Amino acid sequence: MNTLPSKRKPYKQPLGKNWWLKNDAYRQYMLRSATSIAIILYALNLFCALTALSLGEQQFNAWLQFQQTPISIILHIFGLVAVIYNTKTWFMLAPKTVHVQLGDNKVSDKQIETIMWVVWVAVTVVVSYILLSNTF
Repeated sequence: MNTLPSKRKPYKQPLGKNWWLKNDAYRQYMLRSATSIAIILYALNLFCALTALSLGEQQFNAWLQFQQTPISIILHIFGLVAVIYNTKTWFMLAPKTVHVQLGDNKVSDKQIETIMWVVWVAVTVVVSYILLSNTF
């Protein structure tokens, strides 16, 4: 058995900074990955809420005031759009990884995606109802 390292170097195709712009699948992948930035910002916002809550009523009220500023509202809208896009793309990918068999029939990709959307909307409605009915 030969244990000497090879002197040949594999060809490495050079990639420019915009390599991901050349293919629609790569663009969608990068956009889906970029939605994590919005999710991180929202998580940091919630962390700031917990920190303000732990510091007292005055700090928490200041955080609540900030949540009503135009920049905060714009960031929340951006975050919502990012999360919905991320959800949509993952729901489209799920049927490719989940194969559901009912008897002799395979559940179609469209049915799996539709079921996921219905469950997502139902959970959103139930959680919203619980939160809004206890708040007001």
